[in-house]
Amino acid sequence: MILGWTVLQPSARERRLRLAAIAAAATVAAVLAIAAVALDPPHPVRVWVAAGIAVVAAGWGVRGACQAAGRRTEVSVASDGAVQARPLNGRGDALEAAARCVFVAPWLITLKSGAMLVPVWPDALSPDAFRRLHACARWAGTGGPAGADKDKRTGNHNDTAR
Repeated sequence: MILGWTVLQPSARERRLRLAAIAAAATVAAVLAIAAVALDPPHPVRVWVAAGIAVVAAGWGVRGACQAAGRRTEVSVASDGAVQARPLNGRGDALEAAARCVFVAPWLITLKSGAMLVPVWPDALSPDAFRRLHACARWAGTGGPAGADKDKRTGNHNDTAR
């Protein structure tokens, strides 16, 4: 194996970004609620709807932060370079599930294993393990025919001009 099964540690970077998003949504909700009450806008329903959406976004962020704190995942890279991911306390039949690399960058790797999206932040693994995973994920992303994984909307479609 290139990288044995390694448990992803909680990422401080992900936690900071999530808390910043929650704080921004809560701030927007508070500002919109104050504007709806104090300023008597010409369209109060729109302002209240926007404030409600911001409150829901903040609640969704808090719920996601609580769920992410309890979720543990482990990843590995097989000797052929195949990236695998599995929940740490998941079902036995979900073991050895091949993961598809959805996004690969030096600051984040996102894997998809079945219905599970697994964000891998650089501080969730040791630097050596993250470099190995990053190299294998990039290498796996270049396989197959050119353009096979690209979105069809990005192609040059001049068929409608005919």
